[in-house]
Amino acid sequence: MMDLLGIPTDFPANGGMMSSQFLGELGPTYYEERKRDVIIKQSLRKLESLGVSVSVHSVTAS
Repeated sequence: MMDLLGIPTDFPANGGMMSSQFLGELGPTYYEERKRDVIIKQSLRKLESLGVSVSVHSVTAS
């Protein structure tokens, strides 16, 4: 069923979640970890555009 504006009236008021689930905090570095390769490539391009030669090596976390 829809209202006068064409918005479904049976759509949940909480933005589409059917139950009130707590999804938890993602953490302060969530996006950096998720897009790690993209961030590295963008950073290298920026440094090279500034005239800096860079070599990158992965290090293991200890």
